Amino acid sequence: MVLGTAMASAQGWNVGSGGNPSRNCLSAEVIGPAGADLLWQQPAATAFHQQTVIDGKIVVTSPIIDINDVWHGSLIVARDLDTGDTLWTVDLPVDFPNTDWRSRVSGCRNGVVYATRSGNTNASYVYALDASDGSILWKSDALVDEYGSESCSFAENGNLVLGNLFDILCLSATTGETIWQTPRPDAAPASGGQEVAVHGNRGYYWIADSNGPQITVIDLESGQNLYSSGSVSPGLVQQSTLFVGSDGTVYAPRSQGNPMTDFLVAYADDGVSLVEKWRTPIGFIPFSTSGEGADGSIYTYSASGGLIRLNPANGAVMNTSVPFLMESVNSPRMALDKSGQVFVTNGGQDGAIYSFNPDLTLDWTVDVGVLYHGGPALADNGTLIVCSSTHVFAYKGAGTSEVEDISVQGYSIYPNPADDHLFIGGLNEHDHLTIHDLTGKLIFAGRGNQDGLDIGNFQSGIYVVKIDTAQGVMVGKFVKR
Repeated sequence: MVLGTAMASAQGWNVGSGGNPSRNCLSAEVIGPAGADLLWQQPAATAFHQQTVIDGKIVVTSPIIDINDVWHGSLIVARDLDTGDTLWTVDLPVDFPNTDWRSRVSGCRNGVVYATRSGNTNASYVYALDASDGSILWKSDALVDEYGSESCSFAENGNLVLGNLFDILCLSATTGETIWQTPRPDAAPASGGQEVAVHGNRGYYWIADSNGPQITVIDLESGQNLYSSGSVSPGLVQQSTLFVGSDGTVYAPRSQGNPMTDFLVAYADDGVSLVEKWRTPIGFIPFSTSGEGADGSIYTYSASGGLIRLNPANGAVMNTSVPFLMESVNSPRMALDKSGQVFVTNGGQDGAIYSFNPDLTLDWTVDVGVLYHGGPALADNGTLIVCSSTHVFAYKGAGTSEVEDISVQGYSIYPNPADDHLFIGGLNEHDHLTIHDLTGKLIFAGRGNQDGLDIGNFQSGIYVVKIDTAQGVMVGKFVKR
């Protein structure tokens, strides 16, 4: 296996809904496009795309090519970030012919793509795919019923956290085995209200209640439910995800199309309870994402069809945008960069990407085609990816990385898979080598040599190799049998 080049990961766009495990849409070390300057565009004739995820130089999309062919009308497609060229495509196995839904990417991290056919209130498996060639690494031992507009999240140790209708599930990123499976105190409030937002070792998720949806806090190490909020506001429907700010504030975009119930509510988690800090009226925007700016400002949607910028201390509205959500059904999604720029799609039939300055004055906009849930995704070099019904677009960002983007070849890992010994071709005595497992745990660190490594004591699974060279950083992976 030839090792690919990699840039130092900023925050990544590893999670489908919200971009990162906290689902706050913020890439805090990335500077996105200053204008609609195309890096590349690739044709992709589809009904629409589902949400894109990015890991290093791999862009993973989920195009729905034939909406009437549930089994084989959708694909998992990996593209090269620099060129848009297709690297591989996968049509996931159909395990349950009577219920399996469309192939869909859920997340991508450390060179592994996580995908599933759940998504229409059905239960199916999670598959782990090798990001280099799309080959199947494992299939989960448990079933998930993650909703189609949602995605997995990741615990601090790299394991997957998934929200099912009636329980929360933690899967090993290395093997797909179930680490814990915890019943919700009550079911998720509606389709699109199942996923988990992560901050530190805590997860936050919606549960239904006769007085209105509540938030439950779960310990991600033990899988123990800790405590719940009171009802955020009356009503039964909830189709927008929770998100968590960088300071740990939990934000609940509670909306169901009623001015009496629709608020963004901020909570402080004091370790024993969720304490309400403030609430601000918002609009009803199902399957949307809201987010946090680099300065802590909170961005969400108004009842008039625009963005609002909120003071994180008290929820006061500081700025408003021009209305841009003009269709009867919109599923807007956003991405925010280090400079405070807000990139948001309108999620409509007449799809467009908008770039707003931090004060919500409009900077630039481009019509792209049908969008729905196919929101923006920011790569670690600032490239902004948007997938529509006609093309995959890449807009050139300013970027920011402490590691230079290089194109040196010549390193190789063999044999792969390996049993007891691993060799890395091309190493010299000045190269520094580290090996981590998929939880991020350091397994080996040392200087390069040509004698190979004894990996007989390594547990079976996938490992990430990083080589610090004079030319830059090379990253690859191998499988220990």
